[in-house]
Amino acid sequence: MPKVVEDEVVITKTEQEGKDALEAEGTFGASWRIMLFRGVRDNDIELVKRVCSSHPAAIHEHFTSGMKEWELQWDSLRWYEFGDSTALYIASAYCSDKVVRWLLANGVDPDAVCYSKQTAQDVIGVCTFKQEQAKTIDDLLKADRLPPQPPIKPTLFAKIGYEDHLKTVYEEVMNPEDPDGPKMKRAKRVSETVVRCKVSVTYKSYWLPPKTQYEVRIRAMKSPEWRTERTQATHKMITGLAAGTTYELLSEDISDFFETTYKYLADQVVGSLPNKLGLPSWFLEMAVEKGLEGALDWTYNATFDYVDPAFWDELRGVSDGSGTSYDLLRRIHMLPEATKGHCSMFGASDSATKSGNLLQLRALDWDVDGPFKDNVNVVVYHNDDGSDRVSWANIAWSGFIGSVTGFNSQQLGISEIGVTYPDESFGKESRHGIPFVNLLRDILEKDSHFEDANKRISEATRTCNLILGVGDAKTGEFNSVQYSNSVANFITSDNLQPVNETWHAPIEDVVYFGMDWLCPNYSEVLHDRVSHHRG
Repeated sequence: MPKVVEDEVVITKTEQEGKDALEAEGTFGASWRIMLFRGVRDNDIELVKRVCSSHPAAIHEHFTSGMKEWELQWDSLRWYEFGDSTALYIASAYCSDKVVRWLLANGVDPDAVCYSKQTAQDVIGVCTFKQEQAKTIDDLLKADRLPPQPPIKPTLFAKIGYEDHLKTVYEEVMNPEDPDGPKMKRAKRVSETVVRCKVSVTYKSYWLPPKTQYEVRIRAMKSPEWRTERTQATHKMITGLAAGTTYELLSEDISDFFETTYKYLADQVVGSLPNKLGLPSWFLEMAVEKGLEGALDWTYNATFDYVDPAFWDELRGVSDGSGTSYDLLRRIHMLPEATKGHCSMFGASDSATKSGNLLQLRALDWDVDGPFKDNVNVVVYHNDDGSDRVSWANIAWSGFIGSVTGFNSQQLGISEIGVTYPDESFGKESRHGIPFVNLLRDILEKDSHFEDANKRISEATRTCNLILGVGDAKTGEFNSVQYSNSVANFITSDNLQPVNETWHAPIEDVVYFGMDWLCPNYSEVLHDRVSHHRG
């Protein structure tokens, strides 16, 4: 299968693209500056308005600086004075009183300096003197400045088109110099047609200076939240399903899961529901002090610097594709650091399984009353960018891109259990470090060998108390990890911890944990069932 490396060239296929280019230059094309100069010079206010409808910032700028000398020489004997001039300066010189009045009404600065440091007041009538108009202009320039007219109502339109994207892909082909050896990669160019939807918002405000920051307030129809974007341009392109952007995927499932989960969490923190999620006291106390959002945001800030920026980029893509608030997505992704989850897991191999191969299981059932059972899915990430990253499967919930369970194409698997009842061997926890859902994802996404995964865990800036499980089906190896900020102890069937002959007795070639570290009832039941089916 060819592997896409990068988009390099875009070839447009819509006829509308050519029209867009003309729109960019305005109704008069590249000659708009000439037409504006003539309209100002001749006191043709309608022509000035038509040109400025496409170039509203031009009335504030020294627009003639973009004209060639011969263009000015053709239209004015005093061309040398107008090489770097504003519309108001030119209108004053030609006694174009209608244009002067309109420019001032739209917020043009009468003190703008042009040729020889002169202002519009200094050059009234120097090109064409008309006594009545000159007096009108003089009075207008000396008058107190009035508030400018409000901006024109914005316009909006949408269109759908097609684009051909040329991409570089690599194919595996036989090496002619070594037919029996490893295959070589050959670059190839392929074309892919994609559909795009583009929304254009045009807003024109003559009275605003050219470098004014504009705010455009927009939202997707499926999203209740608005977002604001800033720009200095007077034309904002808002792209929806454009080439290279995230396409909508599972939007209803994602919105439902995250909104329902937040409400469920809020009910347990500040409501009347029992604490079924096992939220720790530090989190509950912080939620009382800072509010639920404040507690989740504090966790986000404490862990942000330890997370690969690509993770947050992907989460923004989930937000864009689903219409779900990015803030809601990132807050719920902090939930595992607080709850950790109470589940069960085991790894069995060699004499413990019929085939002798590794069997790794994990029960993700710590809360069966909340929304977690209703939005489960398996997302497979395929490596198609030519990098060393492996393909992997994430077993979680709609829109949740951290990992609590999963495996990759190199046959590495991960499991996890939260620890609410530790012993002193765990040492201290920390809230500052890499969230475990990111660490486990990194194992699935980046590691190929058992030793690589264990090394990543050992060297990480760890946070809370957990029991992890790491298995490699290639070698049949499995170990659990006593995990905290203080320790990373690797446990096999030969050194099973914690030691208790009654409720956590060793089983040959099996590592198992039932719900927690010190959890006699669940561990004893799991011990009995695994022992019964062993081999």
